[in-house]
Amino acid sequence: MKYSLYPLCLLLLISACVEKKVNSKTSTTEPVLSGANGCLGTISGCGGNTSTPTPTTPTTPLLVPPDLPTIIGHGNEAALNNVPGVLWSSSTVSSLNNSYDQSLFATDTSFQIRIMAKASPGQNTRDSYGKLCEYYQIPYGKLKVDVRLRTKASVSWSRNHTFSDIIIGQKSEIKTFNYIPPTEDPMVVEITRVQWDFECNVQGRLHLCPYAPATANHCWELGLEISTDSMKNLDSL
Repeated sequence: MKYSLYPLCLLLLISACVEKKVNSKTSTTEPVLSGANGCLGTISGCGGNTSTPTPTTPTTPLLVPPDLPTIIGHGNEAALNNVPGVLWSSSTVSSLNNSYDQSLFATDTSFQIRIMAKASPGQNTRDSYGKLCEYYQIPYGKLKVDVRLRTKASVSWSRNHTFSDIIIGQKSEIKTFNYIPPTEDPMVVEITRVQWDFECNVQGRLHLCPYAPATANHCWELGLEISTDSMKNLDSL
């Protein structure tokens, strides 16, 4: 029996067309590579710096030094004999007895102190411990102040400094104490002696020049500025 070849050829032709149409839909265009390293021009880092940026650690901004209460105190009889005593202490005064105020005196490496001399308070003013200033105002023009910085647990580590020739209404130089010993407690600032120029410049008692210790019956007044390693330096203010 003879079979016609025409239907068979027609079937093969249709099959070839279908296969070509399917291949044309599924084929993709290969990306064109450029550059010496074979990178795609649209890929980030090709042809340039491919290193990863180093993340930066955010720094804690320094605090502004605190505005501490004004210090008013009496002299003492021991000071008349050139024996220093504690006239004021940051660890015992009631205006700084809460935990926040005490935390202001904590530091790890350094501690700065600056003194501002103020005019003598008037009669019947109370000092920082509540004691009455019974006598008249002393018209001194300058103060000389001895300060001690020590650890709270003991006086095994302490440093002393004298701020001299502080004119009323002006500030002293800045004293920076470095190499603070490791301690979990706040540091203690103490005023150990205050001297004024009253007897010398006002009363003309030359044997008490240039300064004489403040007496126990009269009051003096000063401002205290501090800065720790978590605060801005005092000389930046």
